[in-house]
Amino acid sequence: MDTIAQLQHKIQELELTLDRHRICPVYGVYTRTALEEFWPTQRQVKGLAIAFIDIDDLKLKNNELGQYKANRRIAEAFSAARQGEVIGRFFYGDEIIILAPTDEIMKPCDRVLSALQEREMSATITITPYRGEPSLTDATKEANELNQACKQLGKGKIYSFLD
Repeated sequence: MDTIAQLQHKIQELELTLDRHRICPVYGVYTRTALEEFWPTQRQVKGLAIAFIDIDDLKLKNNELGQYKANRRIAEAFSAARQGEVIGRFFYGDEIIILAPTDEIMKPCDRVLSALQEREMSATITITPYRGEPSLTDATKEANELNQACKQLGKGKIYSFLD
């Protein structure tokens, strides 16, 4: 039988393991796994909005700066997110989402975009309202599709499609 100290140590190890699955080691934001865990609670937020962030010309930046430096700049920019803001890596590339109430969503988007620009990078950000989709994948689909269209209009901007 384990002692209390041994059980506490095992709990700490399990918490560290969970944290490794909840925080992206590259960008320092939540992982898709964590976003999915938060989704049942987040979708209950009144007036929820979804911001879809896609880093502009990342392949070119990786070639210019090297992948490590480019990723470091992105991680520094995403550190502009504040405690309690839900920001996470949605796919395995450079696509990030922010979940926040409609009246708060512009604040983290502005901070992240400014922080990227300070680091000679940019992103295209599209913001859509949550329309009641049950899954996070379905809820982000509109913002993702609009993001690709907005990149054709002009990169490095925030496009809001809030009602």
